[in-house]
Amino acid sequence: MITHFPDNPSLRVVNGTEPEPAIRLLVIDDDHNDQEFLLRQLRKAKISDHILFIDDGRLALKLLAQEDVQEKVMAVFLDLHLNGMNGLEILRTIRATPNLSRLPVIIISGSTDPEERAECQRLKATSFISKPISFQTFCMAIANVFHRPFEDAATKH
Repeated sequence: MITHFPDNPSLRVVNGTEPEPAIRLLVIDDDHNDQEFLLRQLRKAKISDHILFIDDGRLALKLLAQEDVQEKVMAVFLDLHLNGMNGLEILRTIRATPNLSRLPVIIISGSTDPEERAECQRLKATSFISKPISFQTFCMAIANVFHRPFEDAATKH
């Protein structure tokens, strides 16, 4: 179930009643049809708990600036073409923020612009998924985020 917040319609949380539960996935996309599609794909992949949908890039960055939220978010799904602040601006801000710089960001976009793709790669986006999204492509992107080897193991010993 997706919960809407009447005082802030750009916030929607799955399996929660407020944005405070353990948010694992943050979806920044202003197309509600795409949000519903992503939710269905996440359910198929059995990882649909604690998803926060935000359709406003500035609000998403404001939320991500909170230290307690930074500790909870495991990955971000980011649409490049948002109203107001675009996805590349959001990705640049995430990469420039020390506590967020290594956060996995999966770009979802219908863009065929090679410059946008190159910029996403330069900014170290984890994956770039082209719309329309197939379930197989979606699962591969998820697997790259959640099933990759632990990168910091060598630095902890």
